[in-house]
Amino acid sequence: MPREQPLSTPAARSELEALAASLQAVARPPGGPPMAERVDALLAELGDPRMSVVVKVGGTNGKGSVVAMLRACFLRADLAVATFTGPHLSRLTERITLDGAEVPPEPLRRALLEAQAAGEAVVARLGPGARPSFFELLLGAAVILARAWGAEALIVEAGIGGRGDATSRLAAQAAALVTVGEDHLDKLGPTLADVAAQKAGLARPGEALIVGPGVPPALLTAARAAADPGVRVVQAPALESSGAPYATVSLPGLGPARLSLAGAHQAENAAVVAGIWAELHRQGLVAYDALLGVTEARWPGRLELLPGAPAWLLDGAHNPPGVAALAEALPAYGAASERVMLVGVSGGHEAALSALAAIPGELHLVSGFYRAAPLAAQGAMLPPGRVTASWPDVPTAIAALSARRDKALIVVAGSLFLVGAAREVLAP
Repeated sequence: MPREQPLSTPAARSELEALAASLQAVARPPGGPPMAERVDALLAELGDPRMSVVVKVGGTNGKGSVVAMLRACFLRADLAVATFTGPHLSRLTERITLDGAEVPPEPLRRALLEAQAAGEAVVARLGPGARPSFFELLLGAAVILARAWGAEALIVEAGIGGRGDATSRLAAQAAALVTVGEDHLDKLGPTLADVAAQKAGLARPGEALIVGPGVPPALLTAARAAADPGVRVVQAPALESSGAPYATVSLPGLGPARLSLAGAHQAENAAVVAGIWAELHRQGLVAYDALLGVTEARWPGRLELLPGAPAWLLDGAHNPPGVAALAEALPAYGAASERVMLVGVSGGHEAALSALAAIPGELHLVSGFYRAAPLAAQGAMLPPGRVTASWPDVPTAIAALSARRDKALIVVAGSLFLVGAAREVLAP
C-alpha cells in the first residue's frame, strides 16, 4: 500500500462506521476456547506480520504517551512505524497510524473485512465460541495494514489488562508496564498486586518487560513473580527532570532533552521509553541517539493547548492519578482566577470528578458526550454551591464559554470521550 493515502470522504467514513457497528453487534457465545488459543488462531490465519520490531505497551496511565514518544523515536531513526492505540478521541481511524498519519477509512474497512474473513475461518475450525471480538479484529486489521504498508516497526497499546489482552499474543522484542493504578480493579483485582500481576502477563517468554520508575517495590515484586518464565523484568531508572509545563530530562548518554509532551509526569513516561529504546539498541535493532525523538512526539488530548481568547487546554484525565498530573501542570498555565474547568465524566469515574472539583477555578459540568454520566448524577456527587453552571452537551458549553473574555483559559477534562467531542468542535 503506498504511503500517500487517499483523502477521506463522508461516504467512506459512513461505510466504515456501518461495518464497525455490525462487527461490534455480533456476540460471541459462551463456552469457546481461551482467549490465547482464539487470538493465536486468528494471527495464524493472518500470517507473519513481517515487522523487524514489535513493542507492546501496557499499564494504567501513560500508555498512549509512551506509544507517541516511541513512534517519534522510530521516525527519527528513519524507520517506518505503525501504531495501534485506543480508545480513539473522535474517529476510529485514529487508532491505526503509519508514520504518525491515521489510516483513511477505506483501507481500514478493507483490512477489517480481511480480518473478519480470517475470524470466520477460526470459527469454522474451533467453533462459534472462538469468534474474535471487535478489539481482536481491529488488532488484526492493524497487523494487516502494517504489513501492507511495509512498516518496519509496530507499536501496540494493550487494552484493559495484559495476560488477558489480545495484544499479549503478539511476539515482540520488548514490552512495557508503564504504571499500575486502580482503574478496572473490578476486572483485574481485587488488589493492586493482582493488577500488576495481570499487566505483567503482557510480555511473553524471551521478551524484556520494562517497568515504569513510579511502580512501587511491592507491585514490582508482584509483576516479577507473575511474569512468565524467560521474561526479563527491568525497572527503568527515573530520569532527572526540571521545568514546566514541558520537562527537560537528562537522557542517559545523550544529555538534556526538552520533552514535547506537557506535564511533569511525562518524565516518567520518557524513562520507560528510554528503557525500551536501550533494550532495542542492545538487540542491534535501532540507533541509540534516535531516542531524542522524545523531543518531537505529538499526542492530542493530553494537556493539549489550543491558543485563543480564551485558550483551551484539553486533557483526558479520567482517574485520580491523571487528575493529579493535570493539577500539578496547571499553575504553569496561569492563575486559578483566570481559569474555567469544564468537566464531565463517564459512569464509574466518581473519584475523578471529586478530584477535578478540588482544583481551584470556576467549575462547569457537561454531559451529552459518549458514555457521559447525566448532569444530575454528576452534580449529586459534588458539594452544594461548587458548580457554577451545567451544560447539556459539548457544543453548547463551548459556544457559551468561547464568549468569555474575563477568563484566559478553559480546561476540558474528565473523559477522553469528552475531549474527543471538544476537539470535534474546536479543532475539526
